[in-house]
Amino acid sequence: MAHTLVIGGTGMLAGCSRDLIQERGARISLIGRSAPRLHALTQEHAHVWGGVVDYTDLSAFTCALDAAIAHHGPIERTLAWVHAAGSESLPVLAQVTGAEFFHVLGSAACDPSRTPDPQALAWKTKLGGATYHEVILGFEPVGATAARWLTHAEISAGVWEAMQARQPRTVIGVVEPWSRRP
Repeated sequence: MAHTLVIGGTGMLAGCSRDLIQERGARISLIGRSAPRLHALTQEHAHVWGGVVDYTDLSAFTCALDAAIAHHGPIERTLAWVHAAGSESLPVLAQVTGAEFFHVLGSAACDPSRTPDPQALAWKTKLGGATYHEVILGFEPVGATAARWLTHAEISAGVWEAMQARQPRTVIGVVEPWSRRP
């Protein structure tokens, strides 16, 4: 089984991390900022390595990636939930990713008024032969005019499904009409 690296898998993606941990023959590396939540996911599973680090600290983040690779071997699959403040970590991740990169993005990635920034996407060129998959977190309509954000359970289930389907782009929930966004 491939070595899967999960960035941000202790919060809203914790359910997806648990699903990955249950895969037969799984080798999982989890990197998160919350030591208690990371420990809760890794403590009972010998095939799960965990590193507490903030991906905005590129030096510490690089050391954590090196430790994950030393523990489980080359990274074949990456699942990354990286906030805009940590976007400098994406090129670092791209260089260690093997076959697939699942990039979880907030609904703002679908904002029709937003002009794509070519420099913000330049890191993807470092993916080499890895297949890039976008997973967009939308919202859920409520009634005729309202909407709500997705729950952690809905996000984890949707990301898990996206990882199984392996489509280039998956939207969990909806992103249209944009005017209904909570």
